[in-house]
Amino acid sequence: MPEKEKEEKDKNTIKIAVSASENDIKGDIDARFGRCPYFMIVEIENNKMKHAKAIKNTAAQQAGGAGISAAKLIADQDVKAVIGSNFGPRAFDVFNQLDIKVYQTEGKIKDAVKKYIKGELKEISTPTGPQHMGMGGAGQGQGQGLGRRLSDRQGQGHGRGAIQNPGLKQNPGQETIDRCVCTKCSYSMPAPKGIDCSQIKCPKCGAPMRTGGAGISPVEVKK
Repeated sequence: MPEKEKEEKDKNTIKIAVSASENDIKGDIDARFGRCPYFMIVEIENNKMKHAKAIKNTAAQQAGGAGISAAKLIADQDVKAVIGSNFGPRAFDVFNQLDIKVYQTEGKIKDAVKKYIKGELKEISTPTGPQHMGMGGAGQGQGQGLGRRLSDRQGQGHGRGAIQNPGLKQNPGQETIDRCVCTKCSYSMPAPKGIDCSQIKCPKCGAPMRTGGAGISPVEVKK
């Protein structure tokens, strides 16, 4: 390809990233950013979707700092914009420093990309979720917390600690977590900290969600 033609192509080409619940362009946008399982990297040329690939979010299983690591991961893909449902303050700071535009929406990945091309997505200028959003369990933030949730656990940061169900037996190496349950399809997911389940739409079908009570997390508790 001649150099001039290549430069012209580069001017008309842009890459964007979408937080994905699966490695399929036809799948749903994941409600979490730092802990979504995949990112869909979409290449747009002359306002048309030319290529899409899924990359695994290697930050999803980190004990902490997932938002920052995930933001750097997709920044390394040379994207100019990112699309998702919720963005914490640390990830948002990374995007702001790198001049990566942030857009908020829900639903199908492919539909979101089409809306982006048409200029129909809402660009946001502030974080939409608290730090540590998407983590199961109690979670800990920076600084002094909002008070004791349980006699032996002190809440910290902006997150909302999981309140244990007295009638639920807890085995060693497990922890209880609040969950949000879809009112339509019964899809269940960990409750985002600091956000009521009724304010969240189901990432699978888009219906409202409700608090589903405490469940057992299979993640081993660090001693």
